[in-house]
Amino acid sequence: CSSDLACDLRMSDLVDETIEAWGGRVVLARPGEAVSLDTPRTREVLLGGEAEGAVTFRDRAAAPTDGTYAALRLIDILARRREEAERPLPLRGILPRERLRSPDLDWGTIQNALHFHELAESVRVRALRAEGVRAVHTESGCAVRVRTRNGWGILFRSQENGRLRMSYEGRTDEGFRKIGALFRESLESTLGGEEGGERSSASPSNAPVEALAEIKTPLPPADN
Repeated sequence: CSSDLACDLRMSDLVDETIEAWGGRVVLARPGEAVSLDTPRTREVLLGGEAEGAVTFRDRAAAPTDGTYAALRLIDILARRREEAERPLPLRGILPRERLRSPDLDWGTIQNALHFHELAESVRVRALRAEGVRAVHTESGCAVRVRTRNGWGILFRSQENGRLRMSYEGRTDEGFRKIGALFRESLESTLGGEEGGERSSASPSNAPVEALAEIKTPLPPADN
C-alpha cells in the first residue's frame, strides 16, 4: 500500500489498523473533508472515506461516492493487480472475534467552540496520563479521538447544531470499561457542575453516567 488515505475521524480504529497493516498511513479528517480531497492535509491522499460510507478516489474524484461504486472500483483495482490480490489478506489477525461497543450517547449541546475546547483538553490530558494510550487526536472545536491498545473512543461536537456525542469500543471488557471511564470522568469533571446556561445544556441528568459502564453491544464475529 505505502500510501496516505484520508479517514473520517469518527471511523472505528479498525480502519486505522487495517490500513497500517498494509503499510499505509491514515490521515484523520473532519466530516466532509475526508472525501473532498482538496484541503491542505488531504491533497496528497489517494483515497478518502466518510463514516456514513461515502468514498472518493483521487484519480476519479468526480465519480459517485456511494458504496456500490466503491465496491466495483475495488474489484477493478484487484483485477488489474492480481499478484497483490493473491497474497493472503491479513484481516483475520486484525479483526477481533468480538468487540464491545457503546451506543452513540447524546450529551446535550455545547454552542461555544471554546467551551468544547476546554472539555476536549480535559480528555486529552487524562488520556496522555493513562496507561495503554497509543494516540490522541484533537480537532479544534470539533472532536477529540483516543486510541488505546484495547480500543478507541471519540467525543464529537456537531458543527451544525453543537450537539455533543460520545462513543467508544473495546476489545475486552476491561478495555471497554477503561476507555469509557476516561471519557466519562472528563465529562463529569468539566460539565458535571453546570445546569445548562450559556456554556452547555449537557448535564448528568441528560446523560446516564452511572449506566454507561454496563452498556455494551458485541459486534458481530469477523469471519474473514
